[in-house]
Amino acid sequence: MFRDYVSNSKSVKAELGPLIEEWQDYVIRYCKIHADCGLHNDLPWAYNERASVSVLAAAAWKLKNGCALEEYRDRKRDVSRKDKRTGRSKEVKGRVDLYVCNQVGTGIAMEAKQIETIIRIPAKLKYFDDLAVDKRNIGHAMARAWKSTKRLRADTADKRYSLTFVAPIFRLESSKGERGAIDAAVNAWLQSLKDYLVRRPKSEEILGAWVFPPQARQGTPSVATGRSGRYRFDMPGVVA
Repeated sequence: MFRDYVSNSKSVKAELGPLIEEWQDYVIRYCKIHADCGLHNDLPWAYNERASVSVLAAAAWKLKNGCALEEYRDRKRDVSRKDKRTGRSKEVKGRVDLYVCNQVGTGIAMEAKQIETIIRIPAKLKYFDDLAVDKRNIGHAMARAWKSTKRLRADTADKRYSLTFVAPIFRLESSKGERGAIDAAVNAWLQSLKDYLVRRPKSEEILGAWVFPPQARQGTPSVATGRSGRYRFDMPGVVA
C-alpha cells in the first residue's frame, strides 16, 4: 500500500505508467542514499515543486526512448488576451515546467504545482478507519495546475498533462507516538485518497501515484511545542 498508482484511463496508464514506476524507484533511491549517510530527513519532496519535478525528470531518462527537459523557454497562450484579427489567444514568453519523452517516444509537456497538507492524529487514537483527504486543498491545486497547462500551445508536445505533487504532513498530538500509529494513519489516508481519485469525473483522465519509502517512514520526526503540548511532524511520503 505504501507504493502504488491508480488511473481511470487505460490510455493515460499506458502513457505514464512506466514513467511513474521509475519515479517511485528514484524517490526510494534518493531516500536510501541519504539515510545510509545518516540523513533520514533529507526528503526530495520536503523542498519545493522544482525539486519534485527534478526527480520525475531523472526517471524519464531511465526509460527506453526516454528524455526530459526542465524549466525551458517557450511561447505560451495568454488566455486573457485575444488577437482581434484571428480571435485566438495572444502568445507571450514563458517557461514550461517539464517535458518528457515516454517509453514509446511520445512527447509530453507538463505544468506542475506542489502543496502540503496537514493530517492531525489524536494521540489516544489507536486505529484509523478513515482519515479524510483534504479534498478542497488538493482539488484546488489540481485545478491550478490544469489552468497553467491550458496555457501551453497545442504544438508544444504530443500530449499535455497537469502535474500536482502532494506532500502530506502527519501531525501526531504527542511527541512520543509510536511508529505504528503513523503507518496506520498513512494507510488510512491513502485509502481515502485512492477513493477520492477513482471517483473523480470520467471526463478527467487522471493517474494518481504515491510512494512512502521505508527510510522516510522510519526517519526522525520534527518535534514542536504548541498550546496543546508537544507534538511531532512526519513527512513520510509523496503523492503525484
